Amino acid sequence: MQRPVITIPHGLLRHLNCDWGIDWRGQASGESNAGITQIVNTAFPRWMGSPRIHLHNTEIAQWQAIRAQAQGQVGIYVVQMFDPVGFPVANPFPSGVPFDTGQPFSTGVGFEWDPVCTAEQDASAGATQIRVNTTGEGIAPNVGQIMSHNDWPFRVTWVLEVSANLYDLGVQMPMRSAITAGDIIHYRGRGRFEAVEGGMGNAAYEHQKFSRPTLQFREVLTR
Repeated sequence: MQRPVITIPHGLLRHLNCDWGIDWRGQASGESNAGITQIVNTAFPRWMGSPRIHLHNTEIAQWQAIRAQAQGQVGIYVVQMFDPVGFPVANPFPSGVPFDTGQPFSTGVGFEWDPVCTAEQDASAGATQIRVNTTGEGIAPNVGQIMSHNDWPFRVTWVLEVSANLYDLGVQMPMRSAITAGDIIHYRGRGRFEAVEGGMGNAAYEHQKFSRPTLQFREVLTR
């Protein structure tokens, strides 16, 4: 069965917390005679997150429509991974990015600001180091930041400036798809997730029309 893929608009989910992390899915197999604890990885690691969000008025209806499209645990959500500490850069386009002419849409807003850099070199799947070119945005990556390539998120573990706008990055988990020079790397990491349970995120509300549901996501590893 083809699973529906639904992209959640970045501005819709106003996060009240940030707890994205990697589940390495290791299990302790006991302690050896030498007193060393042995860890066995029984499955591929994946990202997990349980963001609590704030919705008001028509945002509740919009979110419920997205949930309906996902059909419980069937659908795949494309989620931008809120990370204000790792990527604290303020949006320079609070009303949206305009067209090249400087004009917005007829509604008065522009495109969503989606900051990116590019891969400077090829890198194979499994790489734990990549080189990026930040010429477009001119924003240096940060240690601890969540970035992504082809909807595969990773965390930056170290940053080394090679020259103006060129940086080597240590990454974990290792790259899960090959990178070709020129590929887009998203500053704000995003990935593909499914609901941990079918009733996730039901946005109950009262007469004040506020809702603060908690979402429970786990990364989808099959593409």
